[in-house]
Amino acid sequence: MESAPTDYLPGIRRQYEHLPYPHRDPEEERTRLINPSSERLANLNHYCYRGRRRFDDFRVLVAGGGTGDGTIYLALQLAPYPGAKVVHLDLSTASIAVAKRRAEIRGLTNIEWIHGSLLELPDMGLAPFDYINCTGVLMILADPDAGLQALKSVLRPDGALGLMLYAQYGRTGVYQMQALMRLINRGVTEIPDQVAHARAMLAGLPRTNWFKRGEDLVSDHERMGDSGVYDLLLIEQDRAYTVPETYAFVERAGLHLLDYCWARERVLLEPETHLRNPELLQRIAAYPLPRRRAIAELLSGRLTRQHVYAAPDPDRVATPDDPDMVPSLTDFPDPGAHAALADHIAAHPGQPVEVHLPETTFAFTPGLCTEAVFRHMDGVNSLGEIYARVREDLGRPELTDAEILAEFRPLYERFHLGDGILLRHRSVPATTEVTQAVWERWRTEGGGPVPQAD
Repeated sequence: MESAPTDYLPGIRRQYEHLPYPHRDPEEERTRLINPSSERLANLNHYCYRGRRRFDDFRVLVAGGGTGDGTIYLALQLAPYPGAKVVHLDLSTASIAVAKRRAEIRGLTNIEWIHGSLLELPDMGLAPFDYINCTGVLMILADPDAGLQALKSVLRPDGALGLMLYAQYGRTGVYQMQALMRLINRGVTEIPDQVAHARAMLAGLPRTNWFKRGEDLVSDHERMGDSGVYDLLLIEQDRAYTVPETYAFVERAGLHLLDYCWARERVLLEPETHLRNPELLQRIAAYPLPRRRAIAELLSGRLTRQHVYAAPDPDRVATPDDPDMVPSLTDFPDPGAHAALADHIAAHPGQPVEVHLPETTFAFTPGLCTEAVFRHMDGVNSLGEIYARVREDLGRPELTDAEILAEFRPLYERFHLGDGILLRHRSVPATTEVTQAVWERWRTEGGGPVPQAD
């Protein structure tokens, strides 16, 4: 049996110097914006800071920033905030060069570039960070726990982390292919030769092969060129985690798992997404959340990543229990979606309403207060103000905040599962999301300062 590698640095560093990952052409920054919702300031505020975070002087570390997806989007959003800064740390000079060029094209000047390993963070003398993004790095370390402790050492007590690990069950075929390619490439040292062998093997896989059966679950080998093939199938070290293992990994570091970052993951980890048996659903509903999610992960088999927010203390997610929270509809193309939804409910009284979010579709039957709640959910009114207007619209002064919330909460939870509603405290200004449409307008108008959303 071959021994497992004990030091990730030589092989991993060599890989990413030859094949920066993910593959990005900096010139595409002129025409497209990669804007992961997990790094959207409104999401960070909701999930990590109880909806109360202001972003002036906000310090971000992107640990293992690669070719810059997270760095560019965070820096772009933080550009208007005085004192806000992003530190991009990576082991690969080639990857940093790609990320730097992307930043130059966008005119971003609020990024500091550091070449090095995240394992060296405790000795770098950096000021502590408000937020740390670490995507796809910890699971390629020889000791992921040591890596997470290194990140924690530079995190503010009121800070938070966004962590991405690989998920075990959705990548079952990936690990069988990695084992296959280690057998095929034994003694082969040149990266182009290793990639050529992997491509030849991919072209001839039988239908019975587990990677072939689940190829729709992963796409790096199709979208990312040679760097995608190598990172998926030929990487020197790579481990995956189940839901229970992810919770345990975070907790071993003295942190708390706040929630999953991506709407797609939260939807996949909801048992009702996959199961219709009422008796079983009732039984599962009595279990703690981590156990319910472990059940859904096994039910689905589709989860390929464990992408979570974590923090030193547990109560970080904004909730509708606070009447000073301002709810906003998100991931809807029309900024007037709240009024359009209210108009639809008014025009179809008592009829089910179907909602389409990027990662989930669901239907609900409006209650007594539903139309009025959405009518006033303009991203400015707090829940307390909405409740007052509901009473006024309905002519029902006797309705209490608790009664209106009791009707609204199940609906909020369905929307929230798919990032359809986010919350912020009324004392905090709304963040503006820089979207592809905003970037396109900036480009067609001839460039200039960093664009801001309307």
